[in-house]
Amino acid sequence: MTADCDLQASLLVYAVPARTALTPEQNAGARCVWCGAPVPPGAGRDLGGHGGWSPHGCPACYEVQGAWLRTYLEWADHIRVCATCRAGCWCATSADFQGCLTESAHRADRPPVVCARCEREVEAAERFEPRIRAGGRPQRIGYVHAAVCPGDERRWPCP
Repeated sequence: MTADCDLQASLLVYAVPARTALTPEQNAGARCVWCGAPVPPGAGRDLGGHGGWSPHGCPACYEVQGAWLRTYLEWADHIRVCATCRAGCWCATSADFQGCLTESAHRADRPPVVCARCEREVEAAERFEPRIRAGGRPQRIGYVHAAVCPGDERRWPCP
């Protein structure tokens, strides 16, 4: 499987709006699922629908949505293996990822970052990290404050 096929599958799972949120033209692949611009035959990026569903993205949206999602998934992978991040602290790599994710999310017109634990919008100066809720259908991606939510009494010692 190529990296582009992996990205296509990931976009379909995590970034393409639900069928019910799209217009008939978007569901048929004639308009971009993100910006609604016309997608001439052969000009768009097939997002891998099935069962008569053929979502497509225009090249510009595919690029910015892909950049956002790659950054998100790479950061989530980093947190899984980084001992500092797993301990509830933050390493310099996570700080860099937060900056890159914030920038790419803005370019991709993603919604504001909301913490899944406290359900508050994360302020610009607050640290946050990606959190994938697996096991459910569909899988959901979201964010949580790094270590603790503001106002939470619990504290973890960081090295």
